[in-house]
Amino acid sequence: MFKLCIFQNPIDSKCVLTLDNGTIINGIPDTYQNRACQSFPLPDNTPQGNGCSLSITHVGKVLLLQRSILYINKPGFPYPWAPTQTAALAADDFYLQNSSNFPDNPPTRLEVLQVNTHFRGGIIVNSPDYGMMPWWDSALAWCPESTRTRVYIECHDSARNRFADTHKILNIPSGQPLYNSGNNSSNYYNPSRFPALDWTNGMSHLDSRFTDLVDEIVGNGYKVIITMNEEYAYSIQIIRMVMEVLQPRQVPWCLTMPGYDGVFYGWEPSTTLIPGWATAARSIKPNCILGIEFNPGHIPLGGGPADYAIGGIMDGFDCILGEFPTVPPDLTNRDECDNVWQILGRCVKPYHRDPNQPADDDPNPPFYLTPSPRGPRTFVALETWNPYNWVRINPNDINQVMAAQAQIYSERDYFAARGCLYIG
Repeated sequence: MFKLCIFQNPIDSKCVLTLDNGTIINGIPDTYQNRACQSFPLPDNTPQGNGCSLSITHVGKVLLLQRSILYINKPGFPYPWAPTQTAALAADDFYLQNSSNFPDNPPTRLEVLQVNTHFRGGIIVNSPDYGMMPWWDSALAWCPESTRTRVYIECHDSARNRFADTHKILNIPSGQPLYNSGNNSSNYYNPSRFPALDWTNGMSHLDSRFTDLVDEIVGNGYKVIITMNEEYAYSIQIIRMVMEVLQPRQVPWCLTMPGYDGVFYGWEPSTTLIPGWATAARSIKPNCILGIEFNPGHIPLGGGPADYAIGGIMDGFDCILGEFPTVPPDLTNRDECDNVWQILGRCVKPYHRDPNQPADDDPNPPFYLTPSPRGPRTFVALETWNPYNWVRINPNDINQVMAAQAQIYSERDYFAARGCLYIG
């Protein structure tokens, strides 16, 4: 007799596993590795790799119905990290959202790719936990619910902030502080305030804190940008955890990234590791929506438009996000100008040239971001020296706040004037 355990929430929900051969097995209360769960006794003759359907129901919750493959701990069993586990699905943690909160009208793929945020800064949040905060979305997972509630309200306030955010960032804690930079004396998000936090359970699995926050963000009217530790050894493990626990109803709301601008340049060999990350994600959730950010002057992966052609090495990515020098660029610095003008010319169509860009400077730049097999790609002008500068202002100094906001909105206006529709 083999046994499959699942860790569903709420624990008293009704769980039924139906194998494609017609066998129906009801879940029974159990524990596994000191965690409450439900288990399914599997007959000895259960086929390896058998297709199955898992249904979880509970009064007042959304029905979860997930298709999966059932593996039995026989030769070739693909889960060596849990040698005592006798059977496994692709995902072991299942969460049911309150039916009254989660929308039943998912966005289109293109709507998820149309990102407008205050990632670079511009919003002050009066937090009951921290006081006045120069808000930075990557901190959301570190904040108590009382602060997150203030964030959701403030970032919807287009009248005060010029525009409302479309997305919130869920940066997955994986055992490190939120933002441990070389200059923490003025960094609002330094480790003394936002210390090390781990939602990966020692890089083994993501639990319901992750799916809870996805539901919470969506329930508050936002789409979700999922980011993670951008070191390759961490990111390639975390992306599998993410795709294993994301529920089918959550997938259409999420844009997932391997990290921030340290991925490109950063991962080498990039032409192998970056496509491989996308392949790993899509091997679990084929319809996931993926993005990647580059640092100044470096559009992934160096091969021009061919990278984005169907079958190209960037084929798996749907959204490209960019980091730039402060804009407008310093006209005395040719490299800085090139890192704005020539990059935007290849990522935005139509591109509206800067009046200071010489007429003979790259007059017909090739457009890189042709449609993927899944549909159009989008480009987001995500960051400059902000948010680095933004999170180092004194949020209680109105003059500093106003000067920083003026700079951020000047940058935003510059990107919009060049043809960028989506701006961080």
